[in-house]
Amino acid sequence: MEKTAFLLLSCDRYFDMISPFAKLMSRFWNDCPFPKYAATNTRPFKEEDFNPILMGDDSSWSTGLKRACEQLEKLGYKYVLITLEDLFLKEKVNTEKVSEIVSEFIKIDGNYLRFYKHFDPPCRVNHLFGELPKNIPYRQNCVYALWKISTLKSILKDGENAWDFEKIAVNRGYEYDGFYAVYENQFKILNTLIKGKWVPSDYRRARRLLPGLKTERKKMTIWEELKLNCKRGIFCTVCAVLPQRLQKQILK
Repeated sequence: MEKTAFLLLSCDRYFDMISPFAKLMSRFWNDCPFPKYAATNTRPFKEEDFNPILMGDDSSWSTGLKRACEQLEKLGYKYVLITLEDLFLKEKVNTEKVSEIVSEFIKIDGNYLRFYKHFDPPCRVNHLFGELPKNIPYRQNCVYALWKISTLKSILKDGENAWDFEKIAVNRGYEYDGFYAVYENQFKILNTLIKGKWVPSDYRRARRLLPGLKTERKKMTIWEELKLNCKRGIFCTVCAVLPQRLQKQILK
């Protein structure tokens, strides 16, 4: 297996979320086979066997990620499994299965693989994952996603934020084949923050997992979470009933 790193992508503004993420990762993925790195701007994070990567000034999300990728390349890595600091693990990870998926992905020279199901079922490649068609919305992200670093760097554009990466940079990703998705989610997570605020239901779940968790972050109101859940319901419905060409128009 070619050299692969695990990258927790964050920034100084979300530094408070890294420690609880790392604690839960140590609990639910204590046998992670990949060297672990935490990317921040200027505050190094060295707990729970994470190695720090400093991205410098917070000019943009894409610029920071590109800098982190460049540092990983200098360390000899060709692939990176990326996730974000607000996506807490909540169940044990099947390391044997994840390692098998990574090995098969590298064997076929893949460019991208998401360990989280896509709402458009992929075209079967093997018993582990399938290939995502081009021109579908939200084809790429950094939510427990495996990237060939050179491909990721070519898609990133300075000045773009995380939302731009999924909605605008996806058009640059359409230039590439070899984008894959698993059939079943390999990481069970809490999506704890939306626009910097705790989702109340996930905050309660996180507190049950980490009873000592303390935060000064604002929480969404009941109405904000209700609105969020309605949006998610509409999104899932659109993806389930409409063909791909209409999905792309509606989900712009």
